[in-house]
Amino acid sequence: MKVTLFVRAPKKPEKRVVVERDVVIGRGEDCDLRVLSNDVSRKHCQLVIGQSEVAVRDLGSGNGTLINNQQIAPNVDARLTSGDMVQIGPLVIKVEFDGAAIEPAMLEPADSPERLEDLPAKNTNS
Repeated sequence: MKVTLFVRAPKKPEKRVVVERDVVIGRGEDCDLRVLSNDVSRKHCQLVIGQSEVAVRDLGSGNGTLINNQQIAPNVDARLTSGDMVQIGPLVIKVEFDGAAIEPAMLEPADSPERLEDLPAKNTNS
């Protein structure tokens, strides 16, 4: 199943990332989607993509993972509905799948150079 992630980070333009397999999100160099922020654990969470459903699993992160502003339990798959918002540190990711509100011509391949650049830590100097 194709899942589209609309990734928003502070002071950065929104990125669209298309994935078709499980992805690990975190600060570590071996993560599929890497986020450079001290608010994000090395292996923070995993997006679990099944044939007919999508879930997120917090991998025991220090700051937790939120779905629609509700913290989820660690190491348990939390089922997502298309349009749900997942928060990981300073990132907010809108998750869409099953063609909900997405025109096929707008999708980018998962290996696109625009996938998801390393994102800087949020600026705490206000």
